[in-house]
Parts: sequence; C-alpha cells; structure tokens
Amino acid sequence: MLRLLSAALFACTAVGAAVAADFLEKTSADGTSYVLLQGRIDEGDTERLEQLLLSGKIDSRTIAFNSPGGSLWEGVLMGRILRYRGFSTYVRPGEECVSACLFAFMGGEQRFVYPKGELGGHQFYGGNERSTSQGFTQFSTSELFKFAREMGVSSEVIEISSSTSPDNMHIFTPDELRRFKLSVPHKQVPFQDREARRLNIRPAEYAKRWKAFLHSDRSRCDAIDDDIQRGTCVFLIMDAHGVPR
Repeated sequence: MLRLLSAALFACTAVGAAVAADFLEKTSADGTSYVLLQGRIDEGDTERLEQLLLSGKIDSRTIAFNSPGGSLWEGVLMGRILRYRGFSTYVRPGEECVSACLFAFMGGEQRFVYPKGELGGHQFYGGNERSTSQGFTQFSTSELFKFAREMGVSSEVIEISSSTSPDNMHIFTPDELRRFKLSVPHKQVPFQDREARRLNIRPAEYAKRWKAFLHSDRSRCDAIDDDIQRGTCVFLIMDAHGVPR
C-alpha cells in the first residue's frame, strides 16, 4: 500500500498565480476573537504567524482557514506549530481549506468544519511552484501517515486523498469528518482565560506573565535558523516566565 501511495502524495497547490496568505484578526458574533488565514499557504507563513504571536499582536488560540492550499512542507510545519501552541482550527460556512491547507487544519487540538464549509485533499503533483519539490523530497507517504496519526486523524484521510487525481478534489462529507476525526468537539475559548485555567492561575496573573515574556530576551531565538532549536529556545524562555505550552 505504501509503495502505491508514495507516487500519490497530496497536491501542494493549484497551478497558477500565487497569492501569499494574510493573517487577519477577526471577532465572531459572540465577541470571541480569532485569526483568519486567508489565501495561499507559502514558505515562511508559519514563521510569520509565530512572529505575530510573539509580538503580542495576536491574542487568540483559534484560527479559521480560507485557503486553496500551497506548500506541502509549510502546511505540515504549520500544523505542528498550531498543535504545539494549542490552537483550535476551523473552516467557516462558504469557505474552504483544501490541499496543503488540510495538513495545517489537522494541527488543531479542537477542529470543526461548519456546514457549507469545505475540507478536502488530493494527490501531490510537481507543478511549477517553488515549494513542491522540497515538500515531495522531505515527506514520504509513511511520514504523512505518521503525521496524521500524531494529530489524531484517521489514516483513511491520506488513503482517500492519495487516490484522488490532482485535477479533482475530495471534499470530506460530514460523516467522513466525524468518522476520520477531522472534526472533533470544538469550543472557542479566549486565549487569556484558557491559558489561565490550564495553569490554574487567575487571568490577570497570566496576563502579567505573558507581558513579562513579551519583554524578555526572546528576540535572541529569532536568529536561530533551525526550526526545532528555535522552538526549544522560545519554549525555555516561556517556561522561565511561567507561560509554557
């Protein structure tokens, strides 16, 4: 099975003009803040998101996607970072998260696709995008299965997507979303209150700790090229200020 699927990894992107993703701060009808990722997921977008978090410009752990895909590598990397940061992910009515975006969506601790929202996948193909060859060489089929398993998602998601031609898109049905654990119980919780509960402290105390972290020497981590080492550096500083993830 793995041999057959190795030639049918997910498509990184649709061929055509690339439009980089925007990260927009939004507020839902009930007053809950969230981040909207709008557009193509490209190299460097995960780092941009991290910088927005570290700068304090984003005070939310909920992200909505409206994306046609993009870089396979960046989608997987973003999924891992979203899980590390404790994000919830969702797709709003009338919007889509397909191709490489599927991987980023999987990173949510809590995930939800609203009615009339679309989550989909298909085979990988080379195309002319600068990220596709990197994604193809760095992620074998077995590693994609491993990623799905780590995110708590059924391997059937990869099997179905791998059997869907690059010219088509498999949109997961409401039943598949539940059965494959792509949609799991979802509740939007403001960042400050949620983290305070997790650490068993008052929200005001958490806000104080977070402010201290933002004004710490965390900037020295930004100069580290290796993703894992940079993440470890940030985590150690967060831990020292009492706001570990």
